[in-house]
Amino acid sequence: MSGFIIDTYLEFIDRKKIIIFLGATIFACLMIILSGQMNIISTVETSDGLGTEQFNDQFNVIILYAYNFFLLFLTIITLFSSISIFPKRLIKGTAEYYLARPISRSSLFIKQILGVVAVYGTVMLISGLIVHGTISIVHGNFSGLIVLLLLSLVSYLIWLSIAIFAAIIFGSTAMAFISVFIVWVIQLVLSYHDKINILLDSKLLKLIINVLYYIFPKTGEFSDLSLNLAMGKPVVSFMPFYSSVIFSIAMLVLTSVIFNRKNY
Repeated sequence: MSGFIIDTYLEFIDRKKIIIFLGATIFACLMIILSGQMNIISTVETSDGLGTEQFNDQFNVIILYAYNFFLLFLTIITLFSSISIFPKRLIKGTAEYYLARPISRSSLFIKQILGVVAVYGTVMLISGLIVHGTISIVHGNFSGLIVLLLLSLVSYLIWLSIAIFAAIIFGSTAMAFISVFIVWVIQLVLSYHDKINILLDSKLLKLIINVLYYIFPKTGEFSDLSLNLAMGKPVVSFMPFYSSVIFSIAMLVLTSVIFNRKNY
């Protein structure tokens, strides 16, 4: 297990991918420090009439949305940085090196995934925590930020499962990118399934749209869910979370089966 983590870590350092994460983290921290100079003053009605007092609730919401946007960007660069690992390890020569090890293919597959998640997931977590800490120092404690960070990690794992599936099927980094983009477009379109159904007359088409909606991941709906949790607002349904996680697990199981039967 440690060998796969070391291989992934060395690849991460050798390709200087850390520079991207450092740049994004430093930029975000600088923006937070600059935002510390801002005060939102609102005129509110008090028992004595009109008066002015600090009105920070609106600013706190802005901070939450800004941190959520940073985590979205962090998820994208983490995914794009790690998406090329599997196709590169499955080219002739490299694949033979890994498959020659005295372990089963299933074990090899799992250890490869855990190696990637251990390195890239940790880097993503550290970057998110650094920005979280900077926000806490400048603006005070925001307990809801941890929820946003954890759900962003889940979102990364879901998209990674799709990228791994495409990498095993096509053996191409480009196709892994394209597959992730296609799934993202599909889940975006399906998020409007209610409105689409209104335009459709066919019951069969409506059924297909609804089935696809429940099958495909719904990370696009993670944002609203995570922000509601972070702000202490009620969540209408956790279905987007559960169904997306189930989809990810199913993708990994299917990919493992294909990997075990594929001839390299």
